[in-house]
Amino acid sequence: MLSKFFQKIRFAPADAATALNLVCGFLSILMTANGQPVQAIWLIVMAMVFDSIDGNLAKIFNTVSDFGRELDSLSDMVSFGVAPAFLFSMTFIQPEFSFLAFGIPAAYAVCAAVRLARFNVRAPVRGYFHGLPSPSAALGAAMLMLVAMDRGWTELPVFENAALTVMGALAFLMVSSVPYPKPFGAEYKRWKPFFGLATVATFLVGIILDRDTAFLAAMMLYIVGCPFQVISLNKKVAPVLS
Repeated sequence: MLSKFFQKIRFAPADAATALNLVCGFLSILMTANGQPVQAIWLIVMAMVFDSIDGNLAKIFNTVSDFGRELDSLSDMVSFGVAPAFLFSMTFIQPEFSFLAFGIPAAYAVCAAVRLARFNVRAPVRGYFHGLPSPSAALGAAMLMLVAMDRGWTELPVFENAALTVMGALAFLMVSSVPYPKPFGAEYKRWKPFFGLATVATFLVGIILDRDTAFLAAMMLYIVGCPFQVISLNKKVAPVLS
């Protein structure tokens, strides 16, 4: 009798990966609340790994569905919207800071929600993301926080304001119309020199400094470098996104 009232839930492999993304986001929030920011950061990284494979799994097993797309957006909101904002607020914002200091992380979470909702209702653009993807923004913020703690940047007087500026910029880029190329997407050939330079630069930073700084350099090259690269391709890219 009960089966008549409860719909069966069948999880495809892609949906399982998406669920693991959500679990990582939840655990990241839990680690932050328990005063373990480094573990929280790596859980955000793990969430991005699961997020990067769920789409491919859906195509491999031919299980692309509206259910999977909605589940993916809800999971991304937790892992790449709420978790980074909560981590930033709990780790770097002091109680005596102004309302604006807490308002910017809140705005980051809201912009992530807007970005994800817009992604679901807009027609996809061939080879490009419309605005900075929320996983990229979250990874950039997470790696910045990790390197800042590791190198003692958090002790600098200007760090709080600089970090808030970065969070605000990431929030803006998520809801902007700046085109970000999909790595190895349809337009990859046009961006191949840029990605090649970014790869070499990341490799050199990894050798000279360390792995975490190399990850941060790679994300900053993508987040900051792409808008500048768009300027040189503007005549070709702008009509596609209009």
